[in-house]
Amino acid sequence: MINHAKSGMTFQETIKVNNTDYSLVSIGTRTKFKFVFYGLGFYSNKSEYYAGDSLITEKSFDSDDTNLLVFRFYRKVTRDRMMEAFREAIETRVGEGYCAEEIEKFETLLGSVEQLNYEDTLQFNFLDGLVMYYNGKLLGTVKDRKFMKVLFSVFMDSNSVTPDIKNRYKY
Repeated sequence: MINHAKSGMTFQETIKVNNTDYSLVSIGTRTKFKFVFYGLGFYSNKSEYYAGDSLITEKSFDSDDTNLLVFRFYRKVTRDRMMEAFREAIETRVGEGYCAEEIEKFETLLGSVEQLNYEDTLQFNFLDGLVMYYNGKLLGTVKDRKFMKVLFSVFMDSNSVTPDIKNRYKY
């Protein structure tokens, strides 16, 4: 386990999904009003792509590796606040109405989570579809690559909500 001091959370060094190993590449922190809300681990099945000082960007989504994002919550966040934050971040990037059906499905899947509490985990697997888990329990899948790319960019573009995740984590 890797302890991320800034968020107070721990992250596994590797995660196995469908017989594929994913290695921790980077960790970011979501802060708002100087409060830490969650730590975010970025995992890749080809972590060597991110060796050295190369930055992780939204273009990483179009490479031939697959990625996971693992959220470890430090503060309580309600379902409604989480959905509002995701919707706002997506609409800021692509405008209102973009991937409306996919956003609705995404929100429906998140809707089964009442709130995210201390040490809860939310996991997004960017595979053939966006496969979502809450504390290890499958929430469901959104099968739209355009939506997946926009969601990935929320964390990896120049306006990232977790800008420190774009640098390879030194541990």
